[in-house]
Amino acid sequence: MPKNRHLKNVARSRTQRAIETRQLIRPDQCQWCGGLSPEAHHPDYAKPLVILWLCRQCHGLQHQVENRQERAMPRVAAQRQRLREYFSDGVIDAEIRNAQALLDRFLVKRAG
Repeated sequence: MPKNRHLKNVARSRTQRAIETRQLIRPDQCQWCGGLSPEAHHPDYAKPLVILWLCRQCHGLQHQVENRQERAMPRVAAQRQRLREYFSDGVIDAEIRNAQALLDRFLVKRAG
């Protein structure tokens, strides 16, 4: 079983146990929209009793946002790495010199 799934199962069972023993009270309304029948959403499975109580619709939206963020993170990290490499290799300096040379040639032709 993947680690994340194990943490998810632990969080669910601890939440259920906390509700049964009345250590945790399930509210009647969604924390975001006030809708009825909220579900437990765990932003961090390592903190099983930190819960957002969301209706089904808001819960689904929250997962969409989190999934987009997770998918974007590798792309963002890769882009940052490419930028670091680009700027550290002196490529930008060479491109600036090339652009300056082109501009100088253009200005010389235009003046002459």
